[in-house]
Amino acid sequence: MAASIHHPNVTAMTYTEVDKITRSDDGVIKATIRQKARFVDEVTCTGCQLCEKACTVAVPDQFNYDLVARRAAYIAFPQAVPKKAVIEREGSSPCTYACPAGIEAHGYVSLVRSGEYEKAHRLVLDATPLVGTLGRACYAPCEGECTRGSLEGTLPIRRIKRFISDQHNASDNELGIEVAPPNGKKVAIVGSGPTGLTAAWQLARLGYAVKIFEAAPEPGGFLRLAIPSYRLPVETVERDIQNVRDIGVEIAVNTPVRDLPALKAEGYDAVLVATGTPRSSALGVPGEDRLGVLGRRTSCARSSSARRSTSAASASWSSAAATSPWTPPVSRPAWAHPASRLPTGEPAPSSRPITSRPTTPRRRAWDSRSSSARRKSPAMRAELSAA
Repeated sequence: MAASIHHPNVTAMTYTEVDKITRSDDGVIKATIRQKARFVDEVTCTGCQLCEKACTVAVPDQFNYDLVARRAAYIAFPQAVPKKAVIEREGSSPCTYACPAGIEAHGYVSLVRSGEYEKAHRLVLDATPLVGTLGRACYAPCEGECTRGSLEGTLPIRRIKRFISDQHNASDNELGIEVAPPNGKKVAIVGSGPTGLTAAWQLARLGYAVKIFEAAPEPGGFLRLAIPSYRLPVETVERDIQNVRDIGVEIAVNTPVRDLPALKAEGYDAVLVATGTPRSSALGVPGEDRLGVLGRRTSCARSSSARRSTSAASASWSSAAATSPWTPPVSRPAWAHPASRLPTGEPAPSSRPITSRPTTPRRRAWDSRSSSARRKSPAMRAELSAA
């Protein structure tokens, strides 16, 4: 085979399939051939198989009846002639196509499987700086398109993104993102929500001088004002915003923009309005415009502000308690005891007798049933009430 492929009168077409062979009336044979792309330079490839060892994408091996996996970059078998590598690409994965941010989910999932957590983190950063935020608050449309759903179940793609974010934050490694040198152009962005932060991130990486104008006292937009902290901690949002600041983006808070041409007059080459949808949608019901009826955006913003105020007050109280000297407790007079304010003759709460219902087999069976089962059993309720 090796001698045949090097014969001057033989042209070898590798990675090629014959689709159809036909014979015309005059005896001429025609063949329809489909040659697939290798994505490898055959001239420079030496068959060392280093690409196969570095590849993290696993696919079924058709040469072993799909019983084992091989890498997407591979050499079919050691005796292959010519011994050249092939990269098998099936186009865009469904999860990447469904992602609004264009994050290559299949890429960082394969990197995590190989233990390359920092590479996976940089792959997500290539699309957006909000790695930790999306790992907690994303609605994960990628999981709905995961091809593993037809087998054992979809992959937890959003949780994997959260895992690599936590791993990076625990390691204190650098972002590892390349930033182009300044190109002398300035861009103003109005709004520091997900759109504004992502746009600033991508523009700053291209060498633009970017400044974000935010009307609120803190950046983040709906990430900070609309999503509760038990779902998306404020520390995670601040860490993702710090990623944007680390590459040179300036964020000005308490700075509402009311005149866009004025920004152009200040020397900005472009202005991006990324204010989002800060107003609540109307329900169209009577009375929704009355005083005291709050929309979703206003309600969430006030709740978030109240939580921050409570957290700040708790932190200041804890620090004051930690620095103040300890004082022994003062004994309370008799009139200050809660029992002294009870009606005459009534025992104190600690000395009141505790009564309970008699425990019977029927009662135990009733208590062990679920609340839904209780609601569906009126006969059982009638028997217990009679008993």
